[in-house]
Amino acid sequence: MTTRPRIEIISQGDELIEGRTVDTNSGELAKGFEASGYRVTRMSTVGDEPDQLVHLFRVALERSDEIVCTGGLGPTNDDHTVDAVCRALDVSPAVSPVAVAHVEAWLAARGRVMSTAEARQTRIPAGAATVANPTGSALGFCIELGGSRLWCLPGVPSEMRAMFAQSVLPAIRDRHAPPGFGHFKLGVFGLPEADIATRISDVDLEGRALSFTAGFEGNWLTIRKLSADDDASTLRADLRERLGQHLFSETGAALHEVVAELLDARGQTLSTAESCTGGLLAHRLTSVSGASAWMIEGTVAYANAAKMRICGVTAEQLETHGAVSESVAKAMAQGVREHAGTDWGIGTTGIAGPTGGTPGKPVGTVHVAVAGRHRTFHQKLLLRGSRERVAVQAVAHALNDLRCALLAV
Repeated sequence: MTTRPRIEIISQGDELIEGRTVDTNSGELAKGFEASGYRVTRMSTVGDEPDQLVHLFRVALERSDEIVCTGGLGPTNDDHTVDAVCRALDVSPAVSPVAVAHVEAWLAARGRVMSTAEARQTRIPAGAATVANPTGSALGFCIELGGSRLWCLPGVPSEMRAMFAQSVLPAIRDRHAPPGFGHFKLGVFGLPEADIATRISDVDLEGRALSFTAGFEGNWLTIRKLSADDDASTLRADLRERLGQHLFSETGAALHEVVAELLDARGQTLSTAESCTGGLLAHRLTSVSGASAWMIEGTVAYANAAKMRICGVTAEQLETHGAVSESVAKAMAQGVREHAGTDWGIGTTGIAGPTGGTPGKPVGTVHVAVAGRHRTFHQKLLLRGSRERVAVQAVAHALNDLRCALLAV
């Protein structure tokens, strides 16, 4: 049986622990490892305090096989990675000729010469090997201790990303063959986590690990395989039966990608008329490559006058029911479909907040309509959260309503 290496990710910087910068590196590294058949066993975030860095490096080298650290390799006095690693391993810093040549060439290409500050980027711990940086000035380095390896990369996401793909991941593959067990993901929409858990409570996982990830655009079940050839067909069938139409993805495809696949496979077209979602629905759909084959038109009919001019909403509908109503949502969906000559039309109208609500129509009230050639589907939503969250949730419901309509015909 292939043994999984213990992989640890460390991100560092005061800007991270103070909340001034969001740590995207750790998540991106974890996804990269997961996609390659590895699983990260631990993540840590630490500031620029040297003593804390020294302690963390020592502990990580004792408990993990491969450690990838990002940050702290810049030219300023708050970049302590090299010195902290030297203290942790009881070695001295050394000027690397490879790093000197790289920094000089990088600066020369920009009409500059090396300063005292930039010379800090030519130092690596004695005994370490440099890691090439194809896009930035600071090389990374790798150093070993007792069979464990510590990889130190810059914190700039684009540099980290290139160095991980070009150097780190291939070297880890050479030493630790990917177990290849991997996982599969199921996307579920319209059921809270608790309801999902209840529905699948009696499903036999046969020793597989199951985890939940909640989100406004769908909840995800991640099931880890038992082996490389584990297709989990019986488990998949059991989950499919219990989740029913709420199961929108068995491939890991997002909701808008699933809708795109359905439209493309059926050779059908779509147009959208959005009010409270402000174009977010069209943005989601057109983020899919090849969307021009089925996404014909999208309009933001925000003002009542625009709803009337573009979608054919009548003054009587607005006066009788108000802009946020089933009648107007349906009219928007039907009107944009007829205007664009598409198979399907979607209309969204609501009160995203934080102002504009009334006792009868509180903030978060949204009407979504999906119009086809023979029927128009409608859903009234009462959503919670910020203005942005209301829009995101409304778009997800609109996409899921279209998905269900496509499956029903």
